[in-house]
Amino acid sequence: MLARYGEQVYEKGRLMVKCSGSVLMRQAKFDESVSTCINGRVTATVVVTDHNSMVVLGDLHEQYVLSKAKVKQNYEDTVKEITGSEPVDELHRSQGFKVYTRRRKPKFFYEVKSEDHVFRAFRTAFGSVQSAEVGDYLVIPDYTDCEGHVTPEIYMMSREQNFYFTEIEKDPRKHESKNVLAKGRKACKAPDKKLPGKWWTPWAKCWRRFTS
Repeated sequence: MLARYGEQVYEKGRLMVKCSGSVLMRQAKFDESVSTCINGRVTATVVVTDHNSMVVLGDLHEQYVLSKAKVKQNYEDTVKEITGSEPVDELHRSQGFKVYTRRRKPKFFYEVKSEDHVFRAFRTAFGSVQSAEVGDYLVIPDYTDCEGHVTPEIYMMSREQNFYFTEIEKDPRKHESKNVLAKGRKACKAPDKKLPGKWWTPWAKCWRRFTS
């Protein structure tokens, strides 16, 4: 997916950030299966394979899994307890949910069109199996300000989830393709472990080309 649609998402997609600032999360359980269901449609399914991942309760009450690295990258270190007294607050507390604050992390959103012929189902870099339809969005985080090694990813968001994001202006100095390519070549450092595939550097870091 990244190899086929990455540059298209980057070039034609809109740069957007999340409007709301906090989210509920709980510790994931090893070997549990978490399905993301939005308005009766299952958009992703993942089986937890470690003891460090977290389950997020989204804006549409959907649940999805984030790795420990993704939580650290996208959320503040300060974690708060749920303070409400409503029955739903009691329920979430009993399930282990706590309040996490989002960092401001822009993402590129590209709306899927019929002529794109997107795969009906695909696996993300973090093991989630997703399905995409016309009108959904392919999303790539903006890594231009990231330091160190970054795991490349492309994933799907439904049109309902897109409602909670607002568009921001691209910075020509950072998001110009030739500038980003030059920065990627300069900053790139090959990993210690050799993996199959080809180097592909359309963004700020050298990324492995995935063929999924």
